[in-house]
Amino acid sequence: MKEEKKFKSPGLIVFFILLFMFFVSVTSMAGDSAIRDEMPHITAGYSYLTKGDYRLNPEHPPLIKDLAAFPLLFIKPNFPTEHWQSQINDQWSEGEEFLFKSGNNADLMLFLGRLSVVLLSLLLGYFVYRWASELYGIKAGIFALVLYAFDANIIAHSRFITTDLGIAATVFINLYFLWRFLKEPSKKGLLFVAITLAIALLTKFSAPILVITYALVALYLIFRPKPLEKGSLLFTRFYNSDFVRRFLGYLFTFLLIGIIALLIVWVVYAIQTINMSPEIFHKSIDAGIDSASTRSMLHKLADIPILRPLEHYILGFLMVQQHATGGHMAFLLGKVSNGWWYYYIVAFFVKTAIPTMIFIASSIIFWIGRRNNKDHRAKVILLVPVFIFIFFALTTKINLGIRYLLPIYPLLYVFVSFIASKVSLKSIKDFSFKNINFNAAFSVVFFFLMIWYIIFSLRIYPYYLTYFNELAGGPKNGMYYITDSNIDWGQDMKRLAKYVDENNIGKIRVDYFGGADPVYYLDGRFIPWQADKIPEKGYYAISVTYFQQARAENQYQWLGNRK
Repeated sequence: MKEEKKFKSPGLIVFFILLFMFFVSVTSMAGDSAIRDEMPHITAGYSYLTKGDYRLNPEHPPLIKDLAAFPLLFIKPNFPTEHWQSQINDQWSEGEEFLFKSGNNADLMLFLGRLSVVLLSLLLGYFVYRWASELYGIKAGIFALVLYAFDANIIAHSRFITTDLGIAATVFINLYFLWRFLKEPSKKGLLFVAITLAIALLTKFSAPILVITYALVALYLIFRPKPLEKGSLLFTRFYNSDFVRRFLGYLFTFLLIGIIALLIVWVVYAIQTINMSPEIFHKSIDAGIDSASTRSMLHKLADIPILRPLEHYILGFLMVQQHATGGHMAFLLGKVSNGWWYYYIVAFFVKTAIPTMIFIASSIIFWIGRRNNKDHRAKVILLVPVFIFIFFALTTKINLGIRYLLPIYPLLYVFVSFIASKVSLKSIKDFSFKNINFNAAFSVVFFFLMIWYIIFSLRIYPYYLTYFNELAGGPKNGMYYITDSNIDWGQDMKRLAKYVDENNIGKIRVDYFGGADPVYYLDGRFIPWQADKIPEKGYYAISVTYFQQARAENQYQWLGNRK
């Protein structure tokens, strides 16, 4: 209790940490041009809100796109309706037309759209603090929040219109309410779980991972044996002898939650597709699915008017699964391939801060050594989805960046937060090399790691997407490990244009991987370029992602070791 009293105004501390996060997110994103995925997302969202038609980007649920597009309703940008009407899911061309070729202010539109993701990130930060503090006290809550708010990967993806931060936030918040509900069951609690589950399902098609999480958590709570008593080996006894009642109770409770969530998803999709004709539903199926049998099944669902909204949700989910099975060409450690099982292992160890990895390792050691685990239910709810995300990361062929592991970080930060209770300022004051005790030594190391963590987070500003830890050699060497959204996602086109202006460069050959239109920023100075072209004398700007993939295939060798 004495330690807790030191935090007289924890709300004020939380406010300033989140305010800092808001500041660095907003000021750093202002310099970033459109990244690869933003162009279709914001365009699709605006079309949903203004047209009631879901022909664009069905492979992602609507929530983040709608939130990003909502501020645009107030500035009423020009929308290329004629182009939109003539195509089915021509999301890239439509996005380019909407942002850069219709007389709109692309930078203003992106800035307004990104604000909604920044605010969602702040909401997630608040819930990280809230869960950790409710479990282990205010000190743990502030520790978890600092880990979250200064995480370069979190900040990087808090500033873009993509589903990655969104799914991290909605999964975490849903699991928090699940923990609260299992701790103190109530009708209100059940409703919160169902609503937040629906929100997660409307964010990204990886959200069904929550269904697996629910099933495994329920099995754990049903089968968990009583704690060992002295002189007893009763591992096989259940908390409640009425096993069937417990099983049916969890089954019907989670089924009810699922039904409510599914109804919410159906209503949202019904609104988003309200003006879609049956013909567009069927054309979307033919354009999105390769398997004839799957297309036939979806066509049958689309023939039933009341089921069309759910059919469109299923269509998007199946498109993602098709992509995951087919894979995606990616770069890893000097090679290009359609996927590696160990890609995300490498990504985690080069993109995660070293202090974070030390905190995770030490918390596991402390946890194993603890005799009394009153927080066992929370630990299960926190760790089960982490292992599920890791499992799918090891089995998918979509190797595009650490962003696919983003949901595990907030969960891990709450998991490790209990070690903050072992830290004491008093023990640091009493620290002496002549008489070292564990608490003092741990507290000194803890604060050293926190200072290290915060300093290196500040040093990467404003280039958060390019963060690599010190073992990887930092941002300068990151490109030799992994590329794409880990370092170069097209965010530097505005900076390139500024460089060209400042150096009076008349023409520049650009091989660009990103979502911005080079002509929009460079005008007539832009010359499109590709790796297979014969070199010419002049200036070149080559995206790291394309550069490394080309070098792995023995192209761009003529550039040598030029920066």
